Amino acid sequence: MRHFGNYYYYKTNNPECKELIEKIINRYGLNIGLDMHQRIYIVDDNFVSNKVKHLLAIQGDIGQTVKVGLFTGLREDEIIYIHNKELCSNLGGCSCNKLHTVTKPNGLTVIVINWFRGHKKCYFTILPTIMWEQFRNIPNFPHVDIDIAHKLTKKKANLMFVELRKLHYNIMRRSMDMNEADILAGRAKSVSAKHYAMYELDKLRGICSGMEKIWTKYL
Repeated sequence: MRHFGNYYYYKTNNPECKELIEKIINRYGLNIGLDMHQRIYIVDDNFVSNKVKHLLAIQGDIGQTVKVGLFTGLREDEIIYIHNKELCSNLGGCSCNKLHTVTKPNGLTVIVINWFRGHKKCYFTILPTIMWEQFRNIPNFPHVDIDIAHKLTKKKANLMFVELRKLHYNIMRRSMDMNEADILAGRAKSVSAKHYAMYELDKLRGICSGMEKIWTKYL
């Protein structure tokens, strides 16, 4: 139900139409009783490995979009946001609204985002440095690129693009404790996330040593 707004945006290319549909759904409670978040799913390691294998086989610019979605676990609008947002070079606890990046010796880049919309929170994410630089060098990244990526992920791996976020969390959770994985997913309390983002990035096992091991298993 919640994707109807995106569907009409795709059909009309009119963001106001999308907003109107979402308001109608919320106003009349059309999505009540349709929430799938409370269900429990059983996912074995072979399922995850096969899905990742199919997703990483997608080539070209769209393959790059899929990889960014898979490796970051970000929502669609957050991926567009980190591509377009300015970077700030001040890494001394700066509180401006730009992106801040920290390049780690192990070939990973931590992107501090701090973008919040209602109950949706995005503190920071982690990408291989090469992938991050390639993504930022794409001259134009409109929403239509994600729409095309969605069609390919559905065709190649039978997954919607938005489900890459769940796949990412599943993979991260296998090598991090729940608090670390929840911070990456934007589910942790802001005080805890801010503490990690500002002072203890080097103590996150996923950054120091675990991230390479996590993805090497699936690459």
